[in-house]
Formats: sequence, C-alpha cells, structure tokens
Amino acid sequence: MAEMHLESYLSRFDETESGIAQAEAVRKTAADFVGDNISSFTHMDSISGLLLGEVQSGKTARVFGVIAATADEDPSFVTFILLTSNNVALQRQTLKRALSELNTFNVCDESDDFRFVHAGTDRPSLVVLKKDPNVLRSWLNHLNGTERVARGPIFVVDDEADQASPNIRINQKEKSTIFKCLEEIRRLGTSSIYLQVTATPQALFLQSEDSEIRPQFVTFFEPGRGYVGGRYLFSDPLPHAMVHIEEKERDDLLESKDVLPDGLVRAVATFVVTCAQFAEEGRANANMLVHPSIAIGDHSTVYSKVDRILRSMRRHPLSKDQELALYAAHSDLKGSQPELLEFAQVREFASSNTRINVFTVNSTEDAEKGNDFASEFNIVIGGNSLGRGVTFSNLQTVYYCRTSKSLQSDTYWQHSRVFGYDRKLELLRVFMPASLIRAFHVFSEANETLIELVKSGAWKTLQIVLPSGYSPTRKSVIERSKYSVIVGGTNYFPPDPTQTVSKKLNRLLSSFNESRPGHKVTADLLIELLNLTDPKTPSWPAEDFASAIRGLEASTECRLIVRRARAISKNTGTLLSPDDRKIGKSYGGSVVVTAYELTGEQNLGWEGSPFWILNIKLPEGKVFHQTH
Repeated sequence: MAEMHLESYLSRFDETESGIAQAEAVRKTAADFVGDNISSFTHMDSISGLLLGEVQSGKTARVFGVIAATADEDPSFVTFILLTSNNVALQRQTLKRALSELNTFNVCDESDDFRFVHAGTDRPSLVVLKKDPNVLRSWLNHLNGTERVARGPIFVVDDEADQASPNIRINQKEKSTIFKCLEEIRRLGTSSIYLQVTATPQALFLQSEDSEIRPQFVTFFEPGRGYVGGRYLFSDPLPHAMVHIEEKERDDLLESKDVLPDGLVRAVATFVVTCAQFAEEGRANANMLVHPSIAIGDHSTVYSKVDRILRSMRRHPLSKDQELALYAAHSDLKGSQPELLEFAQVREFASSNTRINVFTVNSTEDAEKGNDFASEFNIVIGGNSLGRGVTFSNLQTVYYCRTSKSLQSDTYWQHSRVFGYDRKLELLRVFMPASLIRAFHVFSEANETLIELVKSGAWKTLQIVLPSGYSPTRKSVIERSKYSVIVGGTNYFPPDPTQTVSKKLNRLLSSFNESRPGHKVTADLLIELLNLTDPKTPSWPAEDFASAIRGLEASTECRLIVRRARAISKNTGTLLSPDDRKIGKSYGGSVVVTAYELTGEQNLGWEGSPFWILNIKLPEGKVFHQTH
C-alpha cells in the first residue's frame, strides 16, 4: 500500500526515454518536498511555501507528484485544493489532467460539491477551482460544512500564486476579495500547508517578513532534458534564434493601417518556411505567436496585417516582393538547418491548400474557447491572455514588440511562451527590438541569480536589484511602508552610452592595465567613474548604483577590470567577453566595475570615435529596490 498514489501516478508516464526521465524527475521533486516538509509536519501549524520552476518546465506534473507523495507519506491529508488562474479553459484543462492522471484520488470539479461533501476518507479528495471570487466563496461554505476538513489538515496548492492571490489592497490597509477568500481557506482544518507554485516569485519574496504568504520554505526543481529557456535564448552572445527588428516597428504596426512592417513580414515568411519544412517531415502542427500590446483593438489591427501578409505569400504566382521575403527567410533558416528543403518546395507549399490559420486570443470570450493549438499550423495574436498557463505546442516563431513605461519582470518573463520542450532549435526564431532583447537579457540574468540564491539556501535574506525603468512586480501587492527598491550578480551596462572620449575617464583609468584580472579599488573611485556616465538613461541608473556602493562601502570589496581597444558591435548583449564575465563572477561578493574602451567604428554601429563604456555587477545575493 506504501506509495500507492505516487506509483499509480508515475505509471502514467510512457516508457520512452523522455517519459522515464520525466517520471524520475517528478519522483525526485516529490521526495525532496516530502522529506523537507511532510515528514516533520507537526499538524499544529499553518505553513506556506513555494514550489519554484522555470516557465513551462512541467510544473503541473511536479504538483501532481507532490500531492500524491504527500497523501502516501501522511494519510491524514485527505483534502487537497488545487487553485488555477481565473480562466475557464485552464481550469478545465487542469481538471481533465487530474481526472486522467490522479485516478487514486476523488477528483472534484467546481460543481461537485455534493460528491465532495459526502465522500468518505478512504481515499483523498482533490478539488480543482478557479481563483474566481464567487467560486471561492461558494467552496468556503462547502469546506466549512464537512467533517473531513474540520478533523484534519488541509493542503492548498496555488498555481501561479503570484498572479491573483496577493493582497492588492495592502496599501489601503484592506484585504482584496481573492486574498481574503484564500486566507479563510488556509485557516480551515486543524492545520494547513499552503504551497504556492510559480516561475516568477518576485511578488512573494518581496512580501514583508510578517506576511502569511511570504514563503517559509522553497522547493526548486530543475527543468528536464531538452528544455529551451532564458539561459539559451538570452545568452551572450545571442543565439541564431534571436532576430533584431527595428525599434519603430511597433509604431508602424499599430499606428498606420497601410504600412506592413518589415519585421512582421520577415516573421510571417519565416513561419511559412517552417510550416513547409514541418509538412515535409510529416509534422502536422506548428505555431507562431504575435504579441504586440495588451489592447484588444490593436489585436484586430495586427490580425488584418498578418492576414494580408499571409494571403500575399500564398498567392500563385508570387509577387517579386513576396518571393524575395520567402527566399530571405529560407536562406536564414538554412543557415541553422543546412538540410532544409529546397526553395522550390517552399514555393510549392505556399501555393498549396495546406491551412495556416490566424487567430486572436485576448481577454474576451476568445480566450475561453479552449483551442489548445495542438493541431494544424496556426498564427496566434494576443496580449495578456497569451501569458500565464497558456501552452503552445511546437511554438517555432515569435514576434514580440510589446512595450510599457515600466518593464515588469514577472509579467514579461511569463510572456516567454517560447520556453518549453518541443521546440526545434534549428528553426526557432524570436523577432524582437534590441531594447526588449536587452530587457529580457536583464530578466534572464536576474532569474538565474534568484535561482542560484534559492539553491544555495540564501533566499531568506533575498533582496531584489533591477535597473531604473524595470520593476520586479506590480506595486499594488507590495507594502510600500516596508519596501525599498536594485539584482546582485547581474551585469548592467548603458544600452545607449555617450559616445565621446572623456579626458577625465582616460586620466582616472590610465594607471590600470590588463595584467591583473581585477584591481582592488576604493568605492570613491567607482562612484567617480559612474558619475561621469549619463545617469538619465532609464536602464543605466548610475545614481542608484553609486548609492548602493556607498551603502556597501564598509563591508564589501570593490574591483575594477579595465580593457582597451575592443572592437565590439552595438546590440551584442552585455558587451562582456566570456573570460571577463567569468572573472567578474569570481568576485561574487564584490562590487565589480568593468571598463571597456571601445574602438567605436561606424561599421560596428557606433559614432566613429573611441569611447569608454562601463559594466557594473553588484554583489550576488543582494537586491536593492530603493525608493526615490
């Protein structure tokens, strides 16, 4: 009878190599969780914790494993609540999976209150609910009225816990509806475990120390083999999959009915070639995602343009412009997949009857129709509804130009629907302007730093440092009176530095050569260097860095790395060479400033004269969110 639930669940994984590997990964996560939290559970406490994984790395599978292993380890846990985002299709999808995969549980839908109330305790019950106020209020009554809840512990799993669950009225000294409902559910039973699940825990880690939803424990799980995530896509140098588009592309896309932006044309052409290759390989499904903004009206505008471009590329005969667009896309993809089908076959596919659908998915009823885009070739246009919980199989082409006055780390990272397991790397392409690539690069490094802190056990003293113009999460869920806001271990540089030779910078740096990997210097020198850069650039808050250095002066070493005559192109990530990045990382507990003197040639994208650019890395494990 031991481990009946977990073994039954794991038996659902197929016997392929990847299936076996996934089952073992789930088993490890479940064992780690049970060993750390269930074996020593006192049945007297109400504790909250975090299950942390990468975006689209298989969190639902790990959640089911944790639930099953908990029921095996401690049979007194007979009531499990699994909360999903407030999306009908997502709740139905999660329920369907639970019914199929957790067949040793009494799995209940939102309407199954009678069956839940009258179920015995011979097997545990799992209720799958949307985070909808009406649903939660109704189930509070059902749960309160059952003896099984009153006599034992309750286990609440909150998927995407940083999204709708935190108190959005905390700064008004009130409680928002969903937060209050979840608070009451957590207090049911003799004791409780509240397990929050997310890939973006910033809002949770930035809760005050006395908050009930600040994690008291964290279980992190590594993504499985074949996972494509930020570590690959936003690496330095950038991989072939990342394609720059013009900064003004979004304006052309949304403000003119007639202009068909070059980047969008290239992206659609790339997807058509990808579909042709997939069809040649006998694969019947591929997806493209277009994310221009949050506005529903913008989605209609973009739909019309995508439809026009696609239709023009599927006419016979092709116009010269469309043939050139397809040929350019074919040449680009052939660079990463040399065995790509011939261009003549692409033209034949383009004029065939094979369907390429165009859909909009936004906050209207379109988001709830339940199309999982797991069949046919599809171009999907939308905004926020293409974020959390929405999975696209075989997502091969992404066109992303959404902008905001404040780039919010958790929201933007959740838009990374291209992350996942079934991507064909040779044909993967992500079209973005350089400013957004830089933003995602920052978010990726910050995410890596956060994960390393969690793995090292240092997350309890976590602070969070992002450049000015970026924010870790929405302000409404952070208690302002206890909050100050910058992520240590992340390399920052001005994306558009002042390209003039500074005599004072030359003088200050003249005595430092490249023979030593990292000169030990004073905080005063680093602050003086920073003050000579432009402090007005949003993603280079020199004044904030100087303030952070001053605050660390008494306890932290300062290091300076100087490099000269570097011929580096514009828009190449952090500008740091792998060796210099490695040197900087070796001083993990120090403030590290790397000063590069670039040759500045025009053919490299600069203005034609040598100039200095600084890169700064604050100590790992420190996040300085300073208020102004």
